[in-house]
Amino acid sequence: MQKPSLLADLVDIRHQIKSDAECNRDTVRQRDRDIGLRIPARQNDAATLRAWVAAIRQGHGGQGRLAQRGIITVIAALWLFGLSGGWLLGNMALDYDGSEPVNIIHALMILVGSQLLLLTALLILLAFGLERVREAFAFINPAVWISRLLAWMQPAWHPSISELLDEQGAMRLHGIRRWLLVYLAQHFAVALNLGIIAVLFYLVTVSDLAFGWSTTLMVENQAVSGWFDALSSPWQWILPAAAPNADLVEASRYYRLQTRLHQDTMLVAELGIWWLFMLMCILVYGLLPRILTLLYAGIRYDRSVISAIRNTTGSAQVLLRMRSPLVSSGADEAEKVDGTEECPPPLRRRQIGRPLRAVVIEWSGVQADRPALSRSGITAVQFHSAGGKQSPDADREMINRIRGHEFEAVVLVAGSWEPPMMEFIDFLRELCEQMDASVMRIVYLVPAEKREAVRPGDLETWESALYAMDDSKLYVEVQPP
Repeated sequence: MQKPSLLADLVDIRHQIKSDAECNRDTVRQRDRDIGLRIPARQNDAATLRAWVAAIRQGHGGQGRLAQRGIITVIAALWLFGLSGGWLLGNMALDYDGSEPVNIIHALMILVGSQLLLLTALLILLAFGLERVREAFAFINPAVWISRLLAWMQPAWHPSISELLDEQGAMRLHGIRRWLLVYLAQHFAVALNLGIIAVLFYLVTVSDLAFGWSTTLMVENQAVSGWFDALSSPWQWILPAAAPNADLVEASRYYRLQTRLHQDTMLVAELGIWWLFMLMCILVYGLLPRILTLLYAGIRYDRSVISAIRNTTGSAQVLLRMRSPLVSSGADEAEKVDGTEECPPPLRRRQIGRPLRAVVIEWSGVQADRPALSRSGITAVQFHSAGGKQSPDADREMINRIRGHEFEAVVLVAGSWEPPMMEFIDFLRELCEQMDASVMRIVYLVPAEKREAVRPGDLETWESALYAMDDSKLYVEVQPP
């Protein structure tokens, strides 16, 4: 199954990167370079990272295997509960003891109307991003309580399932938690509809199930016939037997004080024709929307996991180690890779003796220290923000705005304590492409605490990540303490 394996890869990638941080750097670099030589160079970043962690696992189960088993078990449990719930719900709505027919309007409201109401609420919450309301509704999501139940029954799965459902956890980034819950809930809904369809076929087979309709309101038969005609419009051209006509609607109306139906107009047995209409309503308005929602949620879930794989902290360094030449002081000549032979590393200091007039861009909420910029020889003429909560479209619009101004450099202020994510690399690459060739590009690293120096290891990480950009106008500098 693709989705559980994607999730397993994400969990293992995150775990492996954390483990590598405690290992010898040279050993990790050599291992990743060897893996990189065995992986096709034209793969995208996410596929490369998945191949990387698969090579390290080499068939052995990792942390992701528990998450994979957990999600498969949750899906199986959702199908079991969904089919059972659909059977019980169908029996309740279609209860028929022969004394009076099943009220078709009442049954439709229970079996179809309630589902459409919940689905509409879900789509509204997803479309408008009402996060707090959506989290409140997650409480009634069957995937949540079934997952909690399984975590309680199987303690070994508890850490993995808890991480998936943690409202503040890392899995929530990129929408993983949101789309996983929607995806799992649709499995339950599809199974529920199949259970309803199964009990409908069963009751039609073993009993003389008859339908009618009744209301206390003063409603004309013609108006009700119009509603039924509208409901059956999607299939009446191909299955006219499942579209009730005006005569059937009129003959199906009954009153509780009335001892018998309109037997002089239509035989009571013919009222069983309604079951085809009920079946098509469940298929078209119950099952089909849930299948489409399941497919859409699955696609969005896949994309969210792939995005998380690409942007996992440390993934850029893994890709760099796999794709960059391995430099060793004991070798006669550095290993060469196509496209990197002439790649100059970024310089730590600018070779210029006067202050630079620069546009300063603060990345992901990191604040630039104005006095420190001045001490670094940077005269800020404009300040802008990018990354973080700002959308990629807003970032591109900001780049277009600064293109028309005259300045000597663009200074991108970033936090040194967090390795450069793919989002940062993509923004920097686009920034470099849009700027004039004469404009210097400076990545300005600030420390985690004021009056402290940027750690050498953090500087090395940033320089290594920016090495492969092959930009002679790109420099990496640190904020002076």
